[in-house]
Amino acid sequence: GIFRNVCSKCYNRYKEGWDKVSVSDQEVKKLVDIATRNMWFGYLTEALDEDLGWIDFEKEVAFVVNTLSTVLKNCDHADFNGLISLKEKTIKYIVQAFDFFNRRYDSSVPVVGVTFRKIEDRYLLEYPKGSGVKHIDQGKVIGELFGALKELAFLLKEYLRIFVEEPLDVLIQENLIQPDPKFVKDNYIVSFNYTKVYEKLYQKGPDAVMHIHGDLTGEIVLGINPDENDVLETVDTAFLQFKKYYQRVRYGTDVEYLHFIKKLKERKKTPDHLCLTVVGHSLDATDKDILMELFDIPDILTIMYHEESKICDFMKNIITMYGKVGLDRLRTQNRLNFCPLNP
Repeated sequence: GIFRNVCSKCYNRYKEGWDKVSVSDQEVKKLVDIATRNMWFGYLTEALDEDLGWIDFEKEVAFVVNTLSTVLKNCDHADFNGLISLKEKTIKYIVQAFDFFNRRYDSSVPVVGVTFRKIEDRYLLEYPKGSGVKHIDQGKVIGELFGALKELAFLLKEYLRIFVEEPLDVLIQENLIQPDPKFVKDNYIVSFNYTKVYEKLYQKGPDAVMHIHGDLTGEIVLGINPDENDVLETVDTAFLQFKKYYQRVRYGTDVEYLHFIKKLKERKKTPDHLCLTVVGHSLDATDKDILMELFDIPDILTIMYHEESKICDFMKNIITMYGKVGLDRLRTQNRLNFCPLNP
């Protein structure tokens, strides 16, 4: 179809640039070594189909985190002896996939439908000392799990550098790619991508572009959305490192975001129309807190898309966040519109 032809043209054009990017054997070996041992990379390559998108990736990470959180909580009792019994198939699958802290245990008295796993000794604590009472060292388990996610973020950054930014540099230098006129007059761009394609192609400074989740020059936000554990009076902070709001604070992108919001609001006070364009987001509610604050500011709000069919998904996601009345308000007050990205 039309979209496949567009993708084919984009691929062929980018391939011209990528063919001229040099990647050493040492770099390749380093990346392969990391990918081979990385538990998240191994799990996700098995769990995700190639046609699934970024939101599916985030939901998969959230599913793993929530499952392991449940497992760890269920082990926090006085009778825990280092063994965990698993009945539900999905929980069995996750615990076995992330077996760095556990191994198979064959019970002398098998139970139909139940799988037993034994926690590795190095992830067990005895408390009080000498009591024989065992506890899972949750901090150690969660720390290694997050460390592996950080490694995955490094792999993603290297992939984007080698296959996106450096080929783009070649195409720009050789005048093989032209700016899209739709972007030329935009006041501000909000990008949920990690690459600086817009800045490079349109020669825009950092004041005009906001990378909500960071970019390749620093740490990137790669995590999950807040859930019910983040709104309780007693917040469960066990898996805090995985939450996007924590990572935004930890990596400083929240400060940049707040400055950007302030800049937009100040610009809104001038007589000129404030135009804001959003690139690289499905409008899924996983970033509801940021999207709703941003969308209420501009006079003209433009959402860029690759496929015509995505507009329906955009509308569904906006209604999920705002309701139909909120959607109507965005259409009238903020002049919400959708615009295709052409190669």
